[in-house]
Amino acid sequence: MLLSFLIVSVLVTVSISTRTFHPDDPWETWKNLFGKRYNTQDEEYLRLNIWLQNAMKVINHNVDFKLGKASFSLALNHLTDLTDEEFVNIDLGVGDGLRSERQMDRDFGKHLIIKLRYFPLSSQKRCGACYAFSALGAIEGQLTKNGLPLTSLSEQQIVDCAKGFTAYGCSGGRPSGAFKYIKKYGIMSQKNYPYKAKVRVCVLYIYLHIYVRCERCCVIKPKTEKALGNAVATIGPISVLVTSNTNNFRHYKNGILYDTECTPRKPVDHGMLLVGFGEENGQKYWILKNSWGKRWGKNGYVYLARDRGNHCKIASAATYPVL
Repeated sequence: MLLSFLIVSVLVTVSISTRTFHPDDPWETWKNLFGKRYNTQDEEYLRLNIWLQNAMKVINHNVDFKLGKASFSLALNHLTDLTDEEFVNIDLGVGDGLRSERQMDRDFGKHLIIKLRYFPLSSQKRCGACYAFSALGAIEGQLTKNGLPLTSLSEQQIVDCAKGFTAYGCSGGRPSGAFKYIKKYGIMSQKNYPYKAKVRVCVLYIYLHIYVRCERCCVIKPKTEKALGNAVATIGPISVLVTSNTNNFRHYKNGILYDTECTPRKPVDHGMLLVGFGEENGQKYWILKNSWGKRWGKNGYVYLARDRGNHCKIASAATYPVL
């Protein structure tokens, strides 16, 4: 009875991107949509049960959303068959302070959206390389800001080669570590060193194909949302670390995310790229680019509540490169 109710509820209330589940077999439709294949029947049974538990959470939240009790909606996505522990393992990123270059304390307007077409959406897949995507997104933004052609840089080089710079391959790291590595060794383009979503041996010829180096890395201070807004308005895209280890963040679909599970006690665990901010019906939000592919969230982006007490620690570890 519970299974039947759940499947009916999923059919009625949950969508993935712009598509809905096929009424005959929602589990198979979801698997096909996200390319899910399991090696054994036991593993598939395990994944189905995890999927059902997470689907119920999504359904219950979306009921609240339809009743006007929540400001954002959720959806099933490629992360729905993961346990909380597995989700954490592909979502790592730890950071501490760096030296500051400038104080950011001026006022700007209500809206700022850096041209999103400048930033192609990517997926880190089953590799905890969010720190590399966040750092390189900020460098790519600076290249574009300085009038250079849009070029995707190599996250794989960071995964393979930046050990010793607070970067741990597919097991997490800090954007600041990536910046420090690039200052010393430079970074190749994605074309010359493509992303494989797994740790490999660092190729020895990389230094013959360096695309850019960064001069230094700076932290935004004071660590406030006002300073962060001024930074993205004057500097460009900013690398940030946030708390993302919640069910709401994992399954975010649309709206302005204010997540009560995102408590001050939880540490930052995920690197993202801040590309702007805005306000809708009196609710302020940040615009963040994720590295979980375009089927997650709002076409790969999240609108995170702004000026709500440093929500999800958005301003606690914000950095940018100087080229």
